[in-house]
Amino acid sequence: MTGKKLKILDAWYNSLDMDNRRRIGLRGELLILGMLCVLPFVALLAARDHEARAFSRHNAEETAKHITWIALTGQTLQIKSAQQILTALSVVPEIWNADDCNKLMGELIAQNPRYANFGLIAPNGDILCSGVPFTPPINVADRLYFKKAIETKTFAMGEYQIGRITGVPTVNFGFPVYAKNGDLRGVLIGALNLLWMNRVLEGITLPPDTESFIVDRNGTVLAHHPNPDAWIGKTFTGSPVVNHIFSNGKEDTVEAQGLDGITRLFSYAPLPTVFGGGETYVVIGLSSAVVAADSNRILQRDILIVAIMAAMMLIFGWIAGEQILLRRLQVLVDASKRFASGRFSTMIPPMVHDEIGQLASSFNEMASQLKELYKNLEGKVREKTKEIESERELLETLLENLPVAAIVVDAPSGSLRIINRMGKQLLGYKKGKRILNECLFVNEAGIRIPENELPLSDTLNKGKTFINHTGLFLKKENLAPIALRTSGAIVRGEGPEGDSAIFIMEDTTKELAIDRAKSEFVSLASHQLRTPLTATNWFCELLLEGSGGKLTKKQLELLTQLHESNSRMVALVNSLLNVSRIEAGKFSIEPTKIDLPEFVDGLLSEYRQRIERKNLLVETDYDAVDGYRGDPKLVRVILENFLLNAINYTPGNGKIAITLAKTETEIHIEVKDTGYGIPRNEQDKIFSKLFRGSNIRNVDTEGSGLGLYLVKTLVEQVGGRVWFESTEKKGSTFSAALPIEGMTQRKGTAEMI
Repeated sequence: MTGKKLKILDAWYNSLDMDNRRRIGLRGELLILGMLCVLPFVALLAARDHEARAFSRHNAEETAKHITWIALTGQTLQIKSAQQILTALSVVPEIWNADDCNKLMGELIAQNPRYANFGLIAPNGDILCSGVPFTPPINVADRLYFKKAIETKTFAMGEYQIGRITGVPTVNFGFPVYAKNGDLRGVLIGALNLLWMNRVLEGITLPPDTESFIVDRNGTVLAHHPNPDAWIGKTFTGSPVVNHIFSNGKEDTVEAQGLDGITRLFSYAPLPTVFGGGETYVVIGLSSAVVAADSNRILQRDILIVAIMAAMMLIFGWIAGEQILLRRLQVLVDASKRFASGRFSTMIPPMVHDEIGQLASSFNEMASQLKELYKNLEGKVREKTKEIESERELLETLLENLPVAAIVVDAPSGSLRIINRMGKQLLGYKKGKRILNECLFVNEAGIRIPENELPLSDTLNKGKTFINHTGLFLKKENLAPIALRTSGAIVRGEGPEGDSAIFIMEDTTKELAIDRAKSEFVSLASHQLRTPLTATNWFCELLLEGSGGKLTKKQLELLTQLHESNSRMVALVNSLLNVSRIEAGKFSIEPTKIDLPEFVDGLLSEYRQRIERKNLLVETDYDAVDGYRGDPKLVRVILENFLLNAINYTPGNGKIAITLAKTETEIHIEVKDTGYGIPRNEQDKIFSKLFRGSNIRNVDTEGSGLGLYLVKTLVEQVGGRVWFESTEKKGSTFSAALPIEGMTQRKGTAEMI
């Protein structure tokens, strides 16, 4: 068996699942394998049968073509004979006397039984005499043999037809007779009886059930073998073989239904005519059953031989497999079952050292090793159990004494599974308690947060992990809300208990109070600083304008530096005030309709001197963004910080691109520059309070590190989001997305500066 066949068998065996193999059993698999081994013989048998049938068909075609050739040859000889007879008659004087002519023609028919008639035709087509009695007048001027004889002035052959005088199928020949002066005296005719073809075929040894016939262009049968009387004169335009013959129009063979509806292998060829016609065909058909008889007999014999061989192979294979393979394998199976039941002393008796013998030896070695291992297994299990119990107690102790609440719940139901001491104090404990449904979580304003908006819900339902989430408060009855810092993660379970979620919750109420006090202090200090700084700025401007008298060059230089330093202090104080107001949530939001492109153009006008001083190229793309409902002061904080960063941190001759775009849900603001960029290892800190990149501290020493922190905090509080992309020494792109519906109005105790 070839490697390809082995691969096919292997693929079939591997395709069976374990249940199917178990149902079939090894004996069944061997039986199927034996049956598959017979397949090459079956394929060989099919190929041999195909070759034998092709050979039989070829022989049958050659036989049919040979018989057709005999018929065509006989027809050609008859044509030549007719020409000789008519040529000889043309010089006999008796033909011009009607009585003598009729007698002479009758004698010719008796001497030439293959002819149906001889006669003479007048130049106008009337029959003057005939070997077969007729009742005048009969005119044959329309017959093709008559017209062609006059046209060609020589021997001519007509169509195959049913004679008007004889009433039998004939092919007629004409021979013109001329006077000495060249005038046409008449046309001699000879009608060849097509039934001579039957006698020719009767003289040939034909296979049984052979059909032969002559058919004209109209599908009319002119001759037929056997039983000519039952077929001659009938028309078969709908016969499959007749349709094929006239659609093909040349000599050929075809397997089709004959005139009697029986399928045969037909050979056909057009009968010759002097003037080149070919619309009458002689057809020989051999029975398909007779053609295939030898092939069927050979096939039956070969099938019997293959069946006997297959049966012998299966019987010998079954006996050999039972004696050599299956009995020895059964010993292995029985030993394995005893071993599986706990009888580890089971051993297999020695066997012949082949593959099965090696398997038995390996089994005995394995049994000996497992027997030794089993002796020490129980002791090791007890030791391992003690270690696991000890580790479990240690983990439970650590979990119980964590300074934060540790909670394990079922996912996605949220039912409590494990909770430590701090968790019980924070949430209360009741077995099966559902953390989302039975705990009231609110925001800083005391408004309940919907369950689907809680980060805990995202972990339980979507498997999301979050770390150190703030802004979540736990409300207990008659108690102030408890501020929480929470983290959560999903734990995928493989056992019957399914997935779990673990949450860490820390009470940050005191931290929040301290942070608020700090923010209030910063706000108060900034507010107290802002008044004298603003006054100082105003006095500096008056002095610079000359209100206090003329200044010397040195005084002017010192006063200018004082004014710039004081302005930076005012900007820093304003930023601190804005940060404290945002963190405290005390700022108000007063949305109005803003023309964003016009808003951006206004900011560019304010900072045009800075832009021109550094020779920066500014490009804008507003992408059909026009009206937006937002607080102008808040929008200015976002755009101004993005734009100032791009101006300050882009070297001279650089480029800034400002893009406004609209999606179905958001308004996008994007400011892209070709500046210094942000080092990769510092990018996670860029939105942190008071952070400035290490690569720009020497470039610009005046930044506060509050701008981007202020933008991120502000945008997130109005329901938007902020992100950036940056490559050091190539530039940065900062983006903000605001809700398409605009900012929501909010009352507050202070406004953004």
